Amino acid sequence: MFFRYGVIAVAVALAGCGGQQGLQPSDAGPQGQQLSPSGLRSTSKASNGRFTLFAAPGNTLGAGASNLIVGSDGNFWYAETASDGTGTIVRYTPAGVATSYRIPNNDRGAAITPTSVAAGPDGKVWFGSEQCTIGSVTTSGAFAEYPVGRGAGCSISVGAASASTGVWFTNSDQSEPGASVGYIGTGGAVRQFALPSGYQFASPATVALGPDGNFWFATYDTGIGRVTAGGRMNFYPVPSISSPGYVIAGPGGTIWFAGDSAVGELSVTGALIARYDVPGVAYLTADSGGNVWAGEGGTCCGVTLDEIAASGTVTRFAAPGDRDYVAQGLAMGLDGNIWFTTAARRGTNDKKGMGTFVL
Repeated sequence: MFFRYGVIAVAVALAGCGGQQGLQPSDAGPQGQQLSPSGLRSTSKASNGRFTLFAAPGNTLGAGASNLIVGSDGNFWYAETASDGTGTIVRYTPAGVATSYRIPNNDRGAAITPTSVAAGPDGKVWFGSEQCTIGSVTTSGAFAEYPVGRGAGCSISVGAASASTGVWFTNSDQSEPGASVGYIGTGGAVRQFALPSGYQFASPATVALGPDGNFWFATYDTGIGRVTAGGRMNFYPVPSISSPGYVIAGPGGTIWFAGDSAVGELSVTGALIARYDVPGVAYLTADSGGNVWAGEGGTCCGVTLDEIAASGTVTRFAAPGDRDYVAQGLAMGLDGNIWFTTAARRGTNDKKGMGTFVL
């Protein structure tokens, strides 16, 4: 089997960061807390690109942000858990204006801890949770929540969406009857497919719609799985890449995934095409030019993005200045630039926020 290994080139930083300002609350009405573009934290230049970082909404300082998506309104959306334990869904405009929507408690009065977000076929933003619940929110902040109804310890991660089925998710329930993959229709009807014997207590993570029309998901324990719309599953071990987590459909009709110490590329027949030694990656995104981008979430280097070109060359872009940030969720904006959420490297919650990188 042939494996391609990426060659890393480093983009050297040329200019330092600017000053820092905190976001100022403004009147947002009853639906959410809105914060103004005065949250611009810093702008800095790398050798052939520019980073801009924005501060976080003031009421979302807590656990790190989830994956990042572009909603039907053209804005960025992510989920976060505040320091008081309440879940929020955050909308971020390309102009740097954030609006935070608090997720209502479930029907048992418990706070919802969101795990992930997905763009639904109905124009809503859907989210998974640690409470066996899937929810949706309109772009104006109206919520609906649906119990999944399996086991007692489920954790739901939403991902791909299909007009014919709905929003797909993984359920990493470690109690009986075990983990599953499934989908929820826009009206709230849920269908789940149990992982087969030998995999039922795996830990499925994200799920993506592949170029073959099937749904692909990672399991931290066993590798990469594929499921058809009717529930037929196949599993593909990737022993050279430990703990695969985030999965996307990449350029060239292949599947990409992030592991503990590397990024992998898989064919739709399950063959590992390439392994790229990019450390500490949690999230990936693809741009319009056929490249895949990874955010390094390690402890050494601040905000660092890696561009993996079709040729196999990996180019690393590091934001100059403040090293207390790390990049988390990634998405390509409608402006063609790479956007990302940030979190504190050393537990300083004021370092949370958003950023963009312009080539």
